[in-house]
Amino acid sequence: MAIDYDDPAVIQDAKDKLAEMYSKADYDGRVAIGRGLGYKGKRDSIRRNAERLATFRIGKGSKLDVTKYFRDIVYRD
Repeated sequence: MAIDYDDPAVIQDAKDKLAEMYSKADYDGRVAIGRGLGYKGKRDSIRRNAERLATFRIGKGSKLDVTKYFRDIVYRD
């Protein structure tokens, strides 16, 4: 049976496992987790990116403004 990666239960399970792995890892292990997730660059940057994914939580019914992460795109005909 194929895994439905859009299923909220599957997503939550993956987040929980990542948070557990991150909390048990030392500095080098956290960098390794970040590299495994595809992050590149300085070791501290890789670790911080992995930490953001492992510790980020938003509750049901909460809102998050993500517009500061995106630039406006203007298409000209």
